[in-house]
Amino acid sequence: MEFVKNANRKKIIAIIFSVILLVTFLLSAVFLAEEIGHHDCIGDDCPICETIEQCVYNLTIVGMAVLFVAICNGALGFINQLKKTVPMIRFSLSPVEYKVRMNN
Repeated sequence: MEFVKNANRKKIIAIIFSVILLVTFLLSAVFLAEEIGHHDCIGDDCPICETIEQCVYNLTIVGMAVLFVAICNGALGFINQLKKTVPMIRFSLSPVEYKVRMNN
């Protein structure tokens, strides 16, 4: 019963992190769409420019993470399909493995 509780807890934590990641991604994109077109920069140490840079960084990191996960899933799927289609070749087959009866 404790295994079920731990599994449910892990699922809930994964869902919470996924929602946080999605909200971060969406808010960064909305902020960029709103501010990048009509931002009047005040010069050095502009807080809006720093926030824009952070949003671009967030979107870049999330994009790379999604790409990495997609590549890993594709590679795992390819490997699993390859395991199913290509039989394992065994080079050292003995008479016992062929189930040959050996009489004198």
